[in-house]
Amino acid sequence: MDGAFIERQNIETFGLNNMQFEHDFRVDVTDPSGGFLPGVLQAGLDDSSIDLQGKLDEEFAQLSDDRRLLRNWIFPRTDPGAPRYLPVNLQRIVQNAMQIFHIDRRKPSDLEPAYIIDSVRDLCDRLVVVRGESLLSKEAQQNATLLFHMLLRATFATHHVLERYDLNHEAFDWVLGEVEAKFNLSGQAHPRDSVTLATTSGLTVRPWRHATTQKPEHLQCSTYARSVHRQYFPQTNGAHHF
Repeated sequence: MDGAFIERQNIETFGLNNMQFEHDFRVDVTDPSGGFLPGVLQAGLDDSSIDLQGKLDEEFAQLSDDRRLLRNWIFPRTDPGAPRYLPVNLQRIVQNAMQIFHIDRRKPSDLEPAYIIDSVRDLCDRLVVVRGESLLSKEAQQNATLLFHMLLRATFATHHVLERYDLNHEAFDWVLGEVEAKFNLSGQAHPRDSVTLATTSGLTVRPWRHATTQKPEHLQCSTYARSVHRQYFPQTNGAHHF
């Protein structure tokens, strides 16, 4: 992955305590005090149906799973508030969209909550790093995009899109299009940078273990990848992998 696209970003679900996490990400449209704020959505949009609540519950369950995986498995001994090195600066794209489309926070959005959830899920499915239908290819694809998917889901959670960014339908579609285009562009890197992708985008569960069985001369790894690896795996200090 092209290092020019790798930037320090925060996966917000990781660092929040339980109360903050519930407040910022759970939406309960069946509870008058737990739904969207008055005036956030245009009149006539679905903001209280059982079907919508089902989608919102699935979204929150996925965010909760992401948070557990980050805390208990991927980064169990690192500072939750520490930034992660990931491709495509999502916050910058959102800020650009708010300026380009002249987002007025006083106006209700024409963006349906269910559309946000479905669109983010579909975008995650389209972001391909490792192609192939074999079990090994599918596992490598899942690991390679794991952290970026978590970043996407946390950044574009329904509550954030509607109440924090106030995006409308047109702006939201533009944002996801920009994310997809820049992610695909970031993957066009020289082969010697391939280990950087593993370090920054989620290949931290099993593929790194496979790397320990290879000789150092077989791992053409940049200095950048070493530094990031030492951040995530300080106990090894990079000695066993490079």
